[in-house]
Amino acid sequence: MAFEFKELRNKNEWNDFLINFQKKDDGRENFSFIQSYQWLELQELYGRKVYPLGIYQDDKLIGVSAGIGIRARRGSYLYVRNGPVIDWNNSQLVEALISHYKYYAKKNGLWFIRISPLISKQDYSNTTLSKYSFPTAPMNDVEALDTYVMNLEGNEEEIFMDIKKKTRYEIRKAEKECEVFVSNDSKYIDDFYKIELDTVKRNNWTAYSKDYIKKEFEVFAKDNLARIILIKHQEKFIAGAIFIDFGDQTYYHYSASLTEFRHIPGPYLSIWTAAKEAKKNGLKKLNFWGITYENAKASHPWWGLTRFKMKFPGDVYRYSSAKDIPVTKKYWLTNIYERIDKKRKGY
Repeated sequence: MAFEFKELRNKNEWNDFLINFQKKDDGRENFSFIQSYQWLELQELYGRKVYPLGIYQDDKLIGVSAGIGIRARRGSYLYVRNGPVIDWNNSQLVEALISHYKYYAKKNGLWFIRISPLISKQDYSNTTLSKYSFPTAPMNDVEALDTYVMNLEGNEEEIFMDIKKKTRYEIRKAEKECEVFVSNDSKYIDDFYKIELDTVKRNNWTAYSKDYIKKEFEVFAKDNLARIILIKHQEKFIAGAIFIDFGDQTYYHYSASLTEFRHIPGPYLSIWTAAKEAKKNGLKKLNFWGITYENAKASHPWWGLTRFKMKFPGDVYRYSSAKDIPVTKKYWLTNIYERIDKKRKGY
């Protein structure tokens, strides 16, 4: 059974494959916007080497892998986040792909390959990948492999009534006291980022640069796949969120609120607005993105954010851990560094 591995530079062919890739019986996606062709475009804007790998059998596209070349102090590696997107029950395909990855990594002087395909924890033991003894990526917790997804099927009133009573009250309160702005114009990133810096400081997080967030927004917005929602109170933007659309989902990607106005439930209104916008655009789910792992302690950096997200109705999806495929012994330098960094950050 011969497989062919080659760069795929056709954006429509790439994204069409993802969108039409077979879902699981419970409706889970096997991919996210991180495996989209737009994500590759963003990384190239940042000067990173990308590897848009198409996997073929008998000239038919059967898999894709959006790989990003990372060269950092902690090591050099190929990063395939939320991918590759293939049939993980096909043992011959998995074996051939791993061999190809190792060949590519050695050829390009990389230490290892990091993959985090969206395979549920429940299904993982039945896949070929589980038969390999690859180490779990130390920073697995930041991969957003535990997610919370809100169903948007049904009419708007039904969806609203599925929301907890206290949360519905907060939304109505915000609707009375605030104005809502929805746009795909990147000029509003400046307004959002002012709120973001306040949020980052309050939670002791590390912020992405404004330039990065703006470029990311613009890459998706040019294909009508991104929107920014800002909440204004007393002539001041007090909360906001950025949503990315892909497949049949909208992703709650960035969010922020001003500490001074935390008594105004603007963030609740931004999510409800996003849900309505998504429905209007024919999407079926609102993906809240990362939540804490099961039984996480209150000290986890995402604890409060997870509690907030789960005030809305949804289903928890837990995916298998990110895996590292070592190519040289230098990989273990990265492994040790990331273990120390993980402990320092409280994950």
